[in-house]
Amino acid sequence: MSITKLAVSLASPLPKLESFDRYLFIGPHPDDIEIGAGATAAKLVSAGKNVAFLCCIDGRYGSGTVPPEALIPIRRAEAKASAAALGVADVRFLPFCDGGFYELNDLKSAIAKVVGEFKPDVILCPDPQVKSECHPDHLNVGRAASEIAYFAPYEGIMQHHGASAAPVKAIAYYMTASPNRYVKTSKVLLERQLSAIFG
Repeated sequence: MSITKLAVSLASPLPKLESFDRYLFIGPHPDDIEIGAGATAAKLVSAGKNVAFLCCIDGRYGSGTVPPEALIPIRRAEAKASAAALGVADVRFLPFCDGGFYELNDLKSAIAKVVGEFKPDVILCPDPQVKSECHPDHLNVGRAASEIAYFAPYEGIMQHHGASAAPVKAIAYYMTASPNRYVKTSKVLLERQLSAIFG
């Protein structure tokens, strides 16, 4: 470890991710949370933590055979079943259209309202800085969730989004190319993650 990294780690230590009580996993589409962090969510639930999932984008264009409007309720039902397989009962959905067909400020405000209601200690979302990520929904949700995580404690800013302040203490990224923390999971938790993804 370089002297610079050591100085930064001493001056601003990373929080212990599993030491909090309330966790909001924010995903672009139904299935992204399970793929990116399913075992972590299952571990937190098993430890008695309060865990909720928020799916922001409806995933209507995720099939070449099912019409878009018919696919939305199917993907919601699948997301609820996958969350249940991980032990998560609180699953919320935003109504934004797959493919980036929405305004980013509307997405931020909708996320802010859920953050204000659930009041998480930690927000987990996709890393919006991954150089190889090309999907606008993944990038937009990561950026919006990151911004709201930062501004959540500020009542005045949250009011501009029509939301209440929330005591967010940390943000963690899944689907990242630059991890600085790992959550140790077991074979059993990995099997639960795979079960949640593949049924």
